[in-house]
Amino acid sequence: MLYMEMLYHVNEEDEVIGSISREDAHNNMWLHRSGIVFLMNSFGKTFVTYRGDKPTFDHCNDSSVSFHYTYDEESEFGARREMMEELSIDADLVYIGKFVHRDPPEYQVVHVYVCRTDEIPDVKEALYGEFHTHDEIDEIVRNNRITPWLRDGWRMIRNSI
Repeated sequence: MLYMEMLYHVNEEDEVIGSISREDAHNNMWLHRSGIVFLMNSFGKTFVTYRGDKPTFDHCNDSSVSFHYTYDEESEFGARREMMEELSIDADLVYIGKFVHRDPPEYQVVHVYVCRTDEIPDVKEALYGEFHTHDEIDEIVRNNRITPWLRDGWRMIRNSI
């Protein structure tokens, strides 16, 4: 049986309209719900990953964790599930806020979280990841290939720290 990942179809206020397939969301540029996590350690550094071959935004720097919420999944649960899947980390999260971005093929409401821990990530879905100072991430965002949610999420994080 073919598995079809269902996502939240939302409006710009992040109110649920219904469910849509991931494929339809991307092919039709329909607004859907996603999330990112910035993993920060006690040394003042934030973990940035590098995406490999991906259907969208391949070979780009990315947040520590990025994901789509599956339909009927609670916000923090989705972020915690993805942190475990992508980095093997189970730690507390702090919700920072959300933003809307439209960068084809993505049109999404992105929920932003911070996780503060000194656990060492076990990168599973990206090519690799590294801890960087905030100034280094500013430089990465200015001068490297990045995902649009890293760009906008990092702006939100920098304004909150």
